[in-house]
Amino acid sequence: FKLCDSTQVLHKRALVKYKGGTKALENDLISQFNYKSKYQSFNGYFIIRFVVNCNDETGRFRMQILDQNFKSTNCPKELEIHILKITKALKNWNHAFYKGKAMDCYRFLIIKMEKGKIIKA
Repeated sequence: FKLCDSTQVLHKRALVKYKGGTKALENDLISQFNYKSKYQSFNGYFIIRFVVNCNDETGRFRMQILDQNFKSTNCPKELEIHILKITKALKNWNHAFYKGKAMDCYRFLIIKMEKGKIIKA
């Protein structure tokens, strides 16, 4: 993964769009998610930060796992790996445009889970 301009990475995450909007993003995540009964004990959130570059490629993924009270927690390692894998597989990002220029930009994705299943927003 390579940034188009590492000196100007925007923090205006609202400028990064997903083709089809939030519903398409949720549907793509859920369709790729493989529930396993060992995930059932997890209730909480995955907060994932990444960059969408000016070529609509993603990289520099960072993830934090929070419980329902927004405190750091753990989940089954297999679930953590699976969530990151399906997030990295999302390919319908549209990079940011700012002042008429294509830009690299940070994006956050919050995935809520109850009983080990993804919950729609």
